[in-house]
Amino acid sequence: MNAIQSEYPVEIWIHENNLGILVLDKIVVDAARVGEGIGTRVMNKVIVFADAHQKTIVLTPSSSFGRSVVRLRVFFQCFGFLPNAGRRKDYQISDTSVLRTDALTSIRVRSLYRHNKKERALRSLLLAATTKIRAAELAG
Repeated sequence: MNAIQSEYPVEIWIHENNLGILVLDKIVVDAARVGEGIGTRVMNKVIVFADAHQKTIVLTPSSSFGRSVVRLRVFFQCFGFLPNAGRRKDYQISDTSVLRTDALTSIRVRSLYRHNKKERALRSLLLAATTKIRAAELAG
């Protein structure tokens, strides 16, 4: 993950906890570069890494670094993160959002990497379908 910080103007804190889960504590894009898709590219790389190593990623969006919690939740939901709540609640995880990697992750990441308007619309549909499938699978 250190390679990400050398490649992009971003500060990222991520570690593996004692359960083998990747905990994303902080991801902050340089203020002058916000809106350029850097956060999306960094998240794609994190998800590809987690997928390759079959790791779950958890995080808790926070306004500590100047962003709206609501906007952050929407941003992470676009990658398939689900709330760690309700019937899906994993009591071993204290974070509020969870992404369990699977075969769909690679498809999702490849589609997220593109940035034109038509592809963004298709990406939204794909992510909505992926999220619904994942929620149904977790519900049992």
